[in-house]
Amino acid sequence: MLMLLTLVVVSILMKRLCTKELHVERLEKLDKSIRTTICKLERVFLPTFFDVMIHLVIHLENEAKMGGHVQYRWMYYIERYLRTLKGYVRNQARPEGSIVEGYLAEECMVFCSKYLIDMETKQSRPDRNFDSPNINPNGLSIFNCHGKSLAGGEWKSLSNLEINQAHFYILQNCEEVRPWIEEHLDILAKKKNRNIAKRHKEEFPLWFEEKVVQLKENGDGRVTDELLALARLPDNCVYCHKGYILNGFRFQTIESELYLKTQNSGVVVKSDEHTKNIDYYGKIREILDIHYMGNSVILSSVTGLKFLHKVEVKAEVTKGMNMDSYV
Repeated sequence: MLMLLTLVVVSILMKRLCTKELHVERLEKLDKSIRTTICKLERVFLPTFFDVMIHLVIHLENEAKMGGHVQYRWMYYIERYLRTLKGYVRNQARPEGSIVEGYLAEECMVFCSKYLIDMETKQSRPDRNFDSPNINPNGLSIFNCHGKSLAGGEWKSLSNLEINQAHFYILQNCEEVRPWIEEHLDILAKKKNRNIAKRHKEEFPLWFEEKVVQLKENGDGRVTDELLALARLPDNCVYCHKGYILNGFRFQTIESELYLKTQNSGVVVKSDEHTKNIDYYGKIREILDIHYMGNSVILSSVTGLKFLHKVEVKAEVTKGMNMDSYV
């Protein structure tokens, strides 16, 4: 337990030093606690573990006060670039000449690759999470969210309750359906119903379907084939993806990442004024591909929703940490 707490304190120290905003009060507290932490490390590790690098941790807080943010002073970027230059060396007897030749060769390859439009190169290849969206400007916005499925998946049949909940959620999040949503809410408000939200959730899908069919028969130009398909109930048989790439982000289910070190199943649901601006977070249980007469919508089933407690942080509008009274 002592080792765990000590390493946690060291991790918090490094995290505080690498933040975008530094506070003098926090740095002074860290300066006092790090000395005690080093003494606790001596009780856990052997004496051979303590070299000059361990002792330098004590001076990091004072360096941050005098020099400012650590990001502008550390050597990671230079060391990474030196590793790139080291890779150019082919003749160990003439390292300088090998670096020059390798650098010139890479510059020539980059210059020539800009003219090879039909060939995929290192500079022109798409990103790892590129989903190649196929957007139809004339279609519904809810049907334009196309992505790329990862390997693996299976078909599943949803119950009537689940498919109705998914259908209502899709209708509420479609911009083109917003005028009919407001019209239905006005109708319920004129009837002086007490629980308008509950009645709207129960009656709107059927009311919207009848309204769209009636407008289609009357030749209303607002009703397209996609809107008519959206008004109908989707198919109960859906496809469950184990992973999906959408809008440049990679999402995976809890089951697919049980034996993986990386975790991509966590999501945050942003709320609005109707839900008191409370954000929720959870993990993706299923990624469902719901079909509407030739169109599809991607939904995710999230489990373990919890509140995100919002904390207001008052930050000082200052740059750096140099406290000079003459500036």
